[in-house]
Amino acid sequence: MSRLFAILMPFILGLLTIGPVTAQEPTLELGRAAFEAKMRGQFALAIGLFDRALLESNLSAAQRGMLYYGRGASYEQLEVRGRALSDLDSAIVLLPEFPNSYLYRALIWVAERQYDQAIEDLHYAQKLVPHDPTILMNLAGAFARLGQVDRAIETYGQAIAERPDAAKLYYSRAVAYIQKNDRARALSDLNQAIMLQPKFADAYENRGVLMSIDGEAEQALADFDTAIALSPNDVKFKENRANALSTLGRYSEALDEFDRALKIDPGHPALYLGRGKAHLFLEDFKASIEDFKVAVRLRPLNPYSVIWLHIARLHAHDRDDDEFAENAAKLKRDLWPSKVVDLYLGTSDAEQVVSAALATNDDTGKHGCEADFFVGDYEGHRGDSTRSKELLQRVVTKCRAFDAVFSAAQSELQLAGR
Repeated sequence: MSRLFAILMPFILGLLTIGPVTAQEPTLELGRAAFEAKMRGQFALAIGLFDRALLESNLSAAQRGMLYYGRGASYEQLEVRGRALSDLDSAIVLLPEFPNSYLYRALIWVAERQYDQAIEDLHYAQKLVPHDPTILMNLAGAFARLGQVDRAIETYGQAIAERPDAAKLYYSRAVAYIQKNDRARALSDLNQAIMLQPKFADAYENRGVLMSIDGEAEQALADFDTAIALSPNDVKFKENRANALSTLGRYSEALDEFDRALKIDPGHPALYLGRGKAHLFLEDFKASIEDFKVAVRLRPLNPYSVIWLHIARLHAHDRDDDEFAENAAKLKRDLWPSKVVDLYLGTSDAEQVVSAALATNDDTGKHGCEADFFVGDYEGHRGDSTRSKELLQRVVTKCRAFDAVFSAAQSELQLAGR
């Protein structure tokens, strides 16, 4: 956005200056000051200056349109979208050939998840400025959000052809490749983004996720460490690092990372779920139960939190028939892993759980791995240690190290061997 705006800034200031002689010089100075404040990121100040400039009655339509654009863009930056949309609509009526108005309006449509409208605006802006990489990048992003990943990748490629030095473009295309599960191309683009911008924290984080998926946990940790060093308060980075440590069975270190993340965001449900598992496999069942209880309280409709709380109770030999039944009653029963819940309730069997996992048509195999793990856990608590170990060993053998149940199966096997 800033590059296109910088290119057009002389035009904007010229339009404000060259207009009809009836426009008062103080008004034009206000307009210039408003755009300069916007460029500095002082959006509230800019809006106040635009307000004052728009009081002038003798501005041309083009000048008034430019001021509406500036105020609308400032409102958009402050996420005051209703006012932003109204101003940008006015700008488009008064100055229909100015591309930035369509571009900013597209950002509003994206924020409102009206992606088709965003694409229409971006296509119009593209007609006005055919090869602008900012317009192409936003167009690609809208395609990606609509699930049109191939079109997104193609459009990111067009943007990269215009700006091969722009790390954000390679990063964004990598995210699209990840959506397509094309990890090799995603990794290549992330490497390029990092080469161009060595302090690109999100690129390190996403590369770390790819390394985790490919079972390269140590390399993933190195990338997460770099991301955290660059952005110490990003909870997502800390969560991913903690999960990578859990994958390696380094639960004490994972606990420390979960603790640090929770100090920043004490209401993050996934952190309690992750920390609860770490406590569980360190055999601190009381702490594990407390974390899972918080996870259930924060997201009572998440079946995984309900299942893991019940598993922790089983490990602690803590009867929870009423609690589990009450929690289970709130869950949707037509979605995976509802059959796992039914298994622990005693209303389904292992064969039904496996069939339900297969019925999800999960290409990654994640649900099949979860079925083996939860059935294995269930059989272990029911006393069939042979069948339990067989299923848990199958998880360790066939499932991805990045899957949450992989490290859980390893830990369950270790606990069973004691």
